Amino acid sequence: MLSEGSLSASGCSSLPYAALLVLAKLGKAVGIFLAYECLKTYPLVYLLLLVQLCTCVFLVVLQRPFSKRVSRPLWLRVARHSVLDVGFLWMWLLSLSLCGPVRAIFLYEHSDVVVLSALAVLLGHSANNKSKWRGFVCLLVALLTLLLFDNDAIPRKSDESQTPSQGVLWSVLSLLTSSIGLSDHKGGVALLSLLLVLRTGFHSAARTLSVDLGGSKRLHTLSTVVSVAFLLPLAVFTALVSEASVSSWWGLLVSALSISFLAFVVDFYAEAACQHHLESGATARIGTCAVLLWAVAIAPFWNHPHVVVLKGMHQIREVVAEEHAISGAALVALVLLLLATSTLSAPGSKHKGSLVGYSAGGLPLYSFTSERFQLSSQSVLLFAKNSLREVLSRTDSRRIFYFLCINLAFTAVEMVYGVWTNSLGLLSDAFHMLFDCSSLVMGLSAAVMSRWKPTRIFSYGYERVEVLSGFVNGLFLAVIAFFVFVAAVGRLFDPPEVNTDRLLMVSVAGLFVNLIGLAVFGHAHANHGQSSQQHGHCHGDAHQHGHSHGHSHANANMTGVFLHVLADTLGSVGVIISSLLIEYRGWRAADPVCSLFIATMILASIVPLLTNTARVLLLATPDGMQSDIAASLQKLLQVEGVLSFREPHFWLHSTDALACSIHVQVVPTASEQRVLAQVGAILKDMDAKEASVQIEKELFFHHMAALGMDLAEARRRNTFASSIECVHAV
Repeated sequence: MLSEGSLSASGCSSLPYAALLVLAKLGKAVGIFLAYECLKTYPLVYLLLLVQLCTCVFLVVLQRPFSKRVSRPLWLRVARHSVLDVGFLWMWLLSLSLCGPVRAIFLYEHSDVVVLSALAVLLGHSANNKSKWRGFVCLLVALLTLLLFDNDAIPRKSDESQTPSQGVLWSVLSLLTSSIGLSDHKGGVALLSLLLVLRTGFHSAARTLSVDLGGSKRLHTLSTVVSVAFLLPLAVFTALVSEASVSSWWGLLVSALSISFLAFVVDFYAEAACQHHLESGATARIGTCAVLLWAVAIAPFWNHPHVVVLKGMHQIREVVAEEHAISGAALVALVLLLLATSTLSAPGSKHKGSLVGYSAGGLPLYSFTSERFQLSSQSVLLFAKNSLREVLSRTDSRRIFYFLCINLAFTAVEMVYGVWTNSLGLLSDAFHMLFDCSSLVMGLSAAVMSRWKPTRIFSYGYERVEVLSGFVNGLFLAVIAFFVFVAAVGRLFDPPEVNTDRLLMVSVAGLFVNLIGLAVFGHAHANHGQSSQQHGHCHGDAHQHGHSHGHSHANANMTGVFLHVLADTLGSVGVIISSLLIEYRGWRAADPVCSLFIATMILASIVPLLTNTARVLLLATPDGMQSDIAASLQKLLQVEGVLSFREPHFWLHSTDALACSIHVQVVPTASEQRVLAQVGAILKDMDAKEASVQIEKELFFHHMAALGMDLAEARRRNTFASSIECVHAV
């Protein structure tokens, strides 16, 4: 992740500071691991007080913050800042005890530069920066991976005593997370994610105060001094009312001194030094990537016997080796976090526009588009609102969207009820419905993209996306039907036991949902497209434009969605029939027989879809139009002045857009504009949306002869080819 450009332009002079930052992050990772184990032995308030006290001593000696007088209003602002700072430290230690040091480092040890860049993307201020968007998506997916797939929770023993750090606030936090269905580990992950955002806002708001006090170092020192004054009476009160005791005050003091020096003092001064000699983005990138990698490197060795001996010097109890172990989801999150940090901390691209030349004085001249002058972009909510309006503006996409909402609602109900009743069948069907939703999302995206305007790169537009979506949907169904067929053949000779509990209920509910889908998409499938106004134009020495009403063609995208829903409906019917036969007749072979029938029906229904979409993608001549093409070419030969034609190409650009190109040879005295108009009228009668006509005269053949081709041979070849093509078409 430490790519070129991470360091500033000063080159080798920046390397010592980068190395210093990497070593400081090693110390911080060790300090966080040590703090986690201290929380298992010592009360949180005592540990926090001594850590802040040791940090205060270090900072006061190094900074001498009382050399200048501080006014009373500034002291009040420092006190308010200190209270919030202590609150963040307290909640961080609680989260550390919940999810362990590795996850705490993954989630909380991010620079403000990275978080602010991610928030800028979320609020729409960097919507045009694709790299920032990729970094934001990586960060979001990493957080969701740790929250949903990192199963790190270990069931506690009923007789396990409460650790000293688990006070009233910990109990409230644990009750809150359990009430919403989260384990202690996942509650700590969620809390750290929230604290990261709040801490970034807190640091941004404190910049004015740091300027008024004379720098961030002085603010940090004074805030630490005030925090000790706040924590001292709280620790005394805890000692009076709590039964928790400290087994070794000396061990606690040594541990607090180590944590303070490694995690707070050294890291603070190392970052301050690097910010003066490196770019802010480079400091954030190097520091965050280093501490993340150090956390993964330290974790496997933290419970090594030699390390346990060192930890024993501080009277710290040994941690269970498998507790908060690194899982596969944590490693995936690590990779995503490294990518997000590298992308979000990179400097923004500075577009100068396109270089168009140089002025008389030698200065470069650039051409800017209107997009460069847009100071703001759409927010996420506005983008979602506009996208929803675009989806609902057309019948096809509106139908897919409504059925997608019904499918997602049914999937959510199945998942909730499946978790509640611990039913594997319901959960399996819920994930099957989720897979169906992915095909609906693909169809919805294709329906929306097909209406996008042509661009410089995609000059023909995006109409063929619907054809591609139908082809991919057909391939999905073919793969599913093939595996169902193979599995059914294997079960036919040795039918297994089938548990029909709740299976009939799920199948009936799924059949009801799929019948709604058939009612929604059945009309669209039966109606082979609506007549649409088409626009054809011819290219040659001149252009001709015309309008006509095209033939109706089947929408490949809607056909693919319809067949997918039909396959699910057949599946639900087959499951209902097989469930009834197994339940009341004991015919276990009913399940594979129904599966064979369903797979055969699916394969038979998708063959036309795959054939038609493949022909469109391969630019084949449309079926059923050969006679019309032959008749049109015959009319073309009857146009006055036309000698022959060559290279006639006819294909479907989309399911309802015919395109063609042709070369027409004319006599030397023919009027090119008149021939072009008449040929264009003939092609317009064929409902050609895109037509390209090239007019060729005798001068063309002389030009070809000058290039080395025999004149008579060129004429003979072109005329003969045109005649053969015309006769073949007829």
